[in-house]
Amino acid sequence: MWLQPLDPLGYLASSALVASSPIIMLVVALCVFKVSAVKAAFLASISAFIVALLVYRAPFAVVLLSYLYGAAFGLWPIAWIVVNAMFLYRLSEETGSLEDLRRWMESNLPNERSLVALFTALLFGGLVEGVDGYGFPVAITASLLSSLGLSPFKSVIVSLIANTVTVPFASLGVPVATLAKVTGLELRGICTQLSVQLTVYSVVISGLIIATTSGLRRLLKFLDVTLVAGLSMGLAVYVASAYLDPNLSGVLAPLTSMVTTLGYLRVRGLRSESRVDLRTALRGWLPWVLAVTILTGSSLARAYTLVEMKLPIPGLHGEVKNPLYESVYQAVYEWQLVAHGTLILAIALVLAFTAGLKFRSLLGLYVETWRRMGEAVAVIIQVLGASFLMNYSGLSLTLGYALSMSGPLFPMLSGFIGWLGTFVSGSVTGSNAFFGNLQRVSAELLGFPPVLAASLNSTGGIFGKIISLQSVAVGASAVKLKQGEGEVVKTLLPYSLGLTLSLGVLAYLQVWYQV
Repeated sequence: MWLQPLDPLGYLASSALVASSPIIMLVVALCVFKVSAVKAAFLASISAFIVALLVYRAPFAVVLLSYLYGAAFGLWPIAWIVVNAMFLYRLSEETGSLEDLRRWMESNLPNERSLVALFTALLFGGLVEGVDGYGFPVAITASLLSSLGLSPFKSVIVSLIANTVTVPFASLGVPVATLAKVTGLELRGICTQLSVQLTVYSVVISGLIIATTSGLRRLLKFLDVTLVAGLSMGLAVYVASAYLDPNLSGVLAPLTSMVTTLGYLRVRGLRSESRVDLRTALRGWLPWVLAVTILTGSSLARAYTLVEMKLPIPGLHGEVKNPLYESVYQAVYEWQLVAHGTLILAIALVLAFTAGLKFRSLLGLYVETWRRMGEAVAVIIQVLGASFLMNYSGLSLTLGYALSMSGPLFPMLSGFIGWLGTFVSGSVTGSNAFFGNLQRVSAELLGFPPVLAASLNSTGGIFGKIISLQSVAVGASAVKLKQGEGEVVKTLLPYSLGLTLSLGVLAYLQVWYQV
């Protein structure tokens, strides 16, 4: 069994700097040298291999197998979900369902791009995220916004900013359930602290969406709509987390905000004068209502366990020990036939045959969708491979441990630990699994509320997800934004870092006022 070194160079700051080299490589390659996302992910992977082998002295089997483990996870279930979600979207175009949805939006929303973006990206996208994450909402909302008139670049920017508030409750609460499990803290306690933070950021994110789409003047003009959408979303998260079922917060909150916001627009007289009949509305919403209903039902019924294989990875499973927790890493690849990606594909096929599409044209469309999303799939595979490699080789542990040793600055930097975990892995669930207990232990040693520290890991994670290359690549591929990933990351980096810094200030306020 190999013991991970916490500080391989004997000086924690130097070890942390070296451990961060794959992340630095990724950002510099994208933002400075403007290489493609595929090449940037490849360079980051090479950097991770070199540091793991030469600095951390990790066994070659651990390095290689952890990378392959991550790559396999990236292909199934993540890429499988993203590609089939995009196929469902393409089918909605072919069958005319997307046009019906566009007409419904035109009749129920004002002729104002910023408010359409707010409804589509934050509320509808938040609902999709609450049911199933893994890039599904970014791909769908970016494509929808592009079809509704936003530029491809702005569509991706807005979708990534919006894909935040319901992320901790994605897939019916998997990230927060994981956090509670690894920390041993009470789920409702974590979610109550978390929902206080998300209530604030629901309003902030709503304002950012409008300002990013149409500028500050539009934000001031529609400040009331911003507050209604953001507060109704945030307060619904709080009520569901504190008094109902935290696992349903990601579904109940956006649904509540959808109804509240549409009602407010109607009361204020901002609704369009055009109308569509019920049949048109049903055709437009049918693919997405089916997806949300079936995926929610399958998750609640645990249908994914019907056909599954659990494959322990020889040479990796039980072969790596974490010196901080005195725990042994597990490495079991789980393959589930009735995964969300499979269900989305089934929904798409049923809709296609119902609409009378021929098998040959359907097959051609599916192949073309894989080609269109090919680069995104390649990025997902490499990023997840590098992420798993960094976790099993100890690089991520060194980075998180260094940030946790910040003393009085811990509340300010606690969110950055979650940010780091999600930026690297593309997943708040992964960040919670890896750094959740580190947050709890560090908080207890420093006399900081452990429940609050755990919640900061999730909230910091949603801001890291804004610029996670996995999410960026999915959005860019969905709208055919060629070679634009670096510009997207460069544009969103100040948002991501600024929001995470503000989270530190909010953490101090929560401690001060015991909220």
